Amino acid sequence: MSDPTSKLSASFEEVNSQEIIQLSSFSKALLNTQNLSPAKKSSLDSRIEVSKSISFMAVMYEKLRNALELHEDHLIRRVAIKRIAKRRLGINPSGKGEGENILRELLWSRYVTDGSVGSSEITRVQNIVSTYQYFKSILTPTAPKSSLSLLEQYLYDLMSTEIDEIIDTTFTHRQSGRLYFVYQTLKEKVVIDNISKELADTYFYIACEASFAKNDLATVRAHLFFLKWGYLSENSQEQLKSLANSFVTEIKRLEKTIKNPYQEQLLRFVRANAPPYRILFSLFDKHSTNSANIISNKQLLTDEVFLTCRSKAIETAQKLKGAALRSIVYIFCTKMIFVLLLEFPLTKYIFNEVDFKALTVNTIFPPILMGVILLLISPADKNNPTRIRDRIVEIIDEDTSFETKKSLTATPVIKRPLLNFIFGIVYTVMFAAFFAFIYLFLEILHFNIISKFIFIFFLCVITFFAFRIRTTASEFILKKNENVLNHISDVLFLPFLSIGKILSNELGRFNVLLLVFDIVIETPFKIFIEIIDEWQKFIKSRKDEIV
Repeated sequence: MSDPTSKLSASFEEVNSQEIIQLSSFSKALLNTQNLSPAKKSSLDSRIEVSKSISFMAVMYEKLRNALELHEDHLIRRVAIKRIAKRRLGINPSGKGEGENILRELLWSRYVTDGSVGSSEITRVQNIVSTYQYFKSILTPTAPKSSLSLLEQYLYDLMSTEIDEIIDTTFTHRQSGRLYFVYQTLKEKVVIDNISKELADTYFYIACEASFAKNDLATVRAHLFFLKWGYLSENSQEQLKSLANSFVTEIKRLEKTIKNPYQEQLLRFVRANAPPYRILFSLFDKHSTNSANIISNKQLLTDEVFLTCRSKAIETAQKLKGAALRSIVYIFCTKMIFVLLLEFPLTKYIFNEVDFKALTVNTIFPPILMGVILLLISPADKNNPTRIRDRIVEIIDEDTSFETKKSLTATPVIKRPLLNFIFGIVYTVMFAAFFAFIYLFLEILHFNIISKFIFIFFLCVITFFAFRIRTTASEFILKKNENVLNHISDVLFLPFLSIGKILSNELGRFNVLLLVFDIVIETPFKIFIEIIDEWQKFIKSRKDEIV
């Protein structure tokens, strides 16, 4: 006669085994990179501190300055380092002593926490600055004049990225581990015909950098360079001299690789597959010491995924409001002031009158349009957490079938040229019809040609920015197949998005207020803060002598 207790125990063990997730080797390696502890500061290492009054002024300046550019939060410090380095090395080309000055400015603005910088950090940053200045000195004399601008841009991109990453090595290693995990678990799902596997993997890595990690061009350039050459400051003088001979060729090769013809397809693919990874990594951030146990147990993982999806939905709603506000401020500061100042005098000069109705519409129209587009954002459906959970299990499980199921075949070859030609004509006609309709509508409102141009300008730019913000809302949503409404929305907004992207990218280079800040305001302001800082250190040293 069988023992009912043993049957119950066997049944329990069977259920339990179904709940356990056998982690893949990539998942185990990922967990190792997430359990890093911040490096401890030596008590014998003297730390740099700055006064709260100086810090307050510097922080306020940086907040105002950063409103003139749109960067991802994790890139703001790197952008600031590049700006600080260019200004300081423009004044002091030798770079002597600038390692400490760069770090001190970062302390002023709270880009690094007070008390986190000491002699060891100063030595490392100074070594980086000295290395790049030395490399520049042996590189520029023999470089073609046509390449000097790109060379300087690359050197500052590499330098600022290297400094930024050694400031917080724990964060750098953790983020690198996450990026590598995304790359390794997705790359086999992509097939690119007629090129080598190595080059296809490089193209896909670039897409992961840009789409998943949200790194800008400067950071992507630096990471591709570091993959082959390592940090420049860790190369010997002999290695630097050898690299200088091929540097121009190397960066041209990198630029060509970054701007490959498959990039848009790969970016979209990574973006569509990113939500499960973002939820998984958010779970790691929340449970840094217990993440291995959670992702190994299906029930625990399910509970945490559902909780994380819910909290991220609330967090995303707040981020959307902030992103919309920053975009409106950015557009106002960089585009609207210039255009509206242009509209008023030109209409006065050409038409001998000012159309205040058109001026008012062009002033209040951008924020209203931004709000309307953002209101159309639909939240995640109730099945999104389940889809996320299922995909995470596929990603972290030792069963590799998830990775080997091909999802994308990227190819620029036009298989049906005649049909593609017809579609091109239809799209061009549709494109022209949209703008003709708007032009006629503005004609009915009696807008003059200048006011019409400005209205269409804002329509395109705001639409582009609003749709870029909408991608934030889908960061944690694993979408199902596109429906008819999505397709209609794409058709309606595509012409405005196309023009808006061009206007935003091109006119962003002519940011008048940014030039005013960098050339007229920043240098004297930072000199003023530096004088106050030195004065306070002088008073403190005198006080210490007396005491």
